[in-house]
Amino acid sequence: MSHQTDLAQLYTAFFNRAPDAAGLAYWVAKLDAGTITLEAIAKNWVDQQPEGQTKYPDGLSSNDFIKAIYTNVLNRTADDAGLQYWQGQLDSGAISRDVFLAAVISGAHANTSAQGLLDAQLLTNKADVGLAFADKGLNDTSLAAKVLTTVTANADSLSITLSLIKLVPANSSLQTTDLLSRVSDTLGKVAALITGAPSELHDLATYLSTVSASAGGTTDLGALLTKVGNVTAAALTDPTALDNPADLATSDVAATTPNTGGGTPPTTPEPPALTATIVDGVLKLSGTGTSDVLVDVHTQKVTIGAEAVTVTGTGPFLGVNASTYANGKVTAVGTVKEIVAKNPTYIGVDSLEVVDKAWTILTWADNYLKDVQKISVLNNAAGTLSVDWYNSLVTLTGTNTWTHDIRDTATKINSSVGMDALSKASQVVVADTLVNLESVAGGTAIDATGGYIVLDTWAHISSPQGSDASFISSAQQTIVHDTVAGMQAAISAGYVTVNVSDYEVEDTATNLLAINQIDVTLLKKASSVLVTGDDAGVLNLSERLELGTLTDDDYWAYSIKDSTENILANAKSYQSNFSKDASSLTAITSSGVDALDGDISTHSIVLAFNGLSDASTFTFATNGYTFTGTPDTFTHFNAATDKIDLNAYGLTGQDTLSLVQGETNAVMNGHFAVLNNVTLHGTVVSAASPGETAGTLILWDADNTAAIKQVGVWLPGQTVDATSVLHVVD
Repeated sequence: MSHQTDLAQLYTAFFNRAPDAAGLAYWVAKLDAGTITLEAIAKNWVDQQPEGQTKYPDGLSSNDFIKAIYTNVLNRTADDAGLQYWQGQLDSGAISRDVFLAAVISGAHANTSAQGLLDAQLLTNKADVGLAFADKGLNDTSLAAKVLTTVTANADSLSITLSLIKLVPANSSLQTTDLLSRVSDTLGKVAALITGAPSELHDLATYLSTVSASAGGTTDLGALLTKVGNVTAAALTDPTALDNPADLATSDVAATTPNTGGGTPPTTPEPPALTATIVDGVLKLSGTGTSDVLVDVHTQKVTIGAEAVTVTGTGPFLGVNASTYANGKVTAVGTVKEIVAKNPTYIGVDSLEVVDKAWTILTWADNYLKDVQKISVLNNAAGTLSVDWYNSLVTLTGTNTWTHDIRDTATKINSSVGMDALSKASQVVVADTLVNLESVAGGTAIDATGGYIVLDTWAHISSPQGSDASFISSAQQTIVHDTVAGMQAAISAGYVTVNVSDYEVEDTATNLLAINQIDVTLLKKASSVLVTGDDAGVLNLSERLELGTLTDDDYWAYSIKDSTENILANAKSYQSNFSKDASSLTAITSSGVDALDGDISTHSIVLAFNGLSDASTFTFATNGYTFTGTPDTFTHFNAATDKIDLNAYGLTGQDTLSLVQGETNAVMNGHFAVLNNVTLHGTVVSAASPGETAGTLILWDADNTAAIKQVGVWLPGQTVDATSVLHVVD
């Protein structure tokens, strides 16, 4: 099947609706580019898409999930044995929900029983209707769901539904709300006929086939659909209503077409300046206007010029598709998460703007705000900042007009006297440990600011002696700044109340992540969360994301160790900098073996690198390998004479192998890998699927050092055997 057909089938099965045109085009483009697989799309819909999560929430039991999928995919209930089997598989974690969905679809096509053949035909009919719906450029998800209610395994139901879709104009400006409402109403009457008078379906199919073939550009489609609806409704109780269906269809079309027996020429509406429709959680803008458009993702409002635009469709939108509105500038504005951190879709948008709290901007800036054109502080009030955070916020926003307070250590306060951070602050407070506050530098800072805050561990605050006690009693505020264990002790003693008191946590990444799994309140209520020594150590990608949301900033050092699958997926997501900015990167197999320093044997892919250490150069996966740059490409080799000699070239760690066609060499270096039955999608080499052009990728390290620098040779249509002789397949 084509990517379009595969996707249409997945849409109709998972969402129980036809694919919207924009969504189908988006995912097909990704499949065609090889940047994602159908399996990954199914997982994305289950785990991330708002529509999928609404239809199948995390709290939905496995039993209810299975029943819902069977109903959506096959229009029937699961048999008891099948239900018990799949429930056991899901509950045990043997398979995930997206894999179950794919298994049901595949099983329906593979089943050759009478029921299996009906199931397969139903899936095919639904996919055909879905493609026809999307081909009309339709994005109304309510209508997309309605159009599947008239589709069964019966060929007449398919013909009827396709004929109705054919009546919808391809020009989006003619797809008026009234016209689509009449289509929806007619679909409802057809669905009733399928249930109440199935014997009339063949006549209705003939009638509608003739109607769709006879209607022309001047036919009043609204009036014609009314007639179609009336005929369909009448046939539910009157067996004679559809007698002579072809003649009846010809008569009805003539009656609604000018100069052929009746009807009034339809008035072609003026294309609207701008229409805004929510499709699969994305706001689609289209129209012929020339004014600038502002899309406020936070308030869910759209304005063109000074006028508000009515937004149609259901649910909130996150992301904008303005590909069909090219005459004016389109700006999207919202919080950090709304604009960039939730991986929204922005197509045809000229400018992205963030308006958020200063803390959020500072926390997410490094990894998320590099492509944002404008950053503003919410309500122009930055709150309390350290000197360094003040300077960072000035750099990010390009201004310092917002109000702010400064709270920092004695040393930092003393070194910043007379600078903007302090001179323009509404208030400056020294916040430091007892030892630092009682020092000479502490006295200088206190004299300059007039007040101070004790910021120290629970051990120091809980039992102060001498001058410590005096400093605590005279402080504006005393704040516990401690590790997770120290904070738990302060809470246990009743000194800190997580719902009231101001407290700060600083600990290792391991301890911060661990306590967040046990007690989400402790860190959530803290006024500050820091990583000890600004070094988080080794994290997996999930931990990296979680820690970034827990802490005040994410500028700390870290290394990544995760599965090859997760690393590849991460490189394609909004978290792409996680791997890039890591001080080191380690990919592991599902068995825990270091995939960057050892052997991997999975199906047709065999890697045999020893001592691989340059993680920034190579990213491996059990089903692929990602590289940067353009590999040498050779499409014709002499099977009898052509071999490759790695040592013969005397390569260094920075060299790239270059071959001369027809030259004979022998592969001798042990630091190489041969990947057979793979294919190349962009820069991703993966196991070839049926129907794809398979080939071989040869990777090597010819300089006998630990670091691998050479890239490889991509050989489409060829395989390499154990003796490394190239055999021409095509």
